[in-house]
Amino acid sequence: NNYYNTTTNFTLIGRFHTAIVSYTNTMKDIGNFTNTRDVTDKTLSGTQAFCFLLSIEREIIGMSMSTYIQWAAILGKARSARIYSMLYKDRIERFGGGAFYQYNFTRNSRLKEKFSFESYTTEEED
Repeated sequence: NNYYNTTTNFTLIGRFHTAIVSYTNTMKDIGNFTNTRDVTDKTLSGTQAFCFLLSIEREIIGMSMSTYIQWAAILGKARSARIYSMLYKDRIERFGGGAFYQYNFTRNSRLKEKFSFESYTTEEED
């Protein structure tokens, strides 16, 4: 049972235009996601991209190293936020096996329910 389907809207946002366009094309090719678009420094300013993130209502997924994504998830309308870390051998040796930034939100039950911190192990490096 796939959480997403081919009619789910995806927008990939990032500073690096060529990487984001590559991810978008891969999603379209492999997953047949036709409602996928990219937003980069070539299409929106940083402020515009942040405001767009604030308006997302379903889910924000982003890397733990991006405080930009995390603040948008905290301040925005998204019902859930999946914040992930990519772990590979060198990073695990340097920092341990947990997610880079993982907050407890003990004083805010809404944020505690909204956020999921995930780690994925890979052979690839940054």
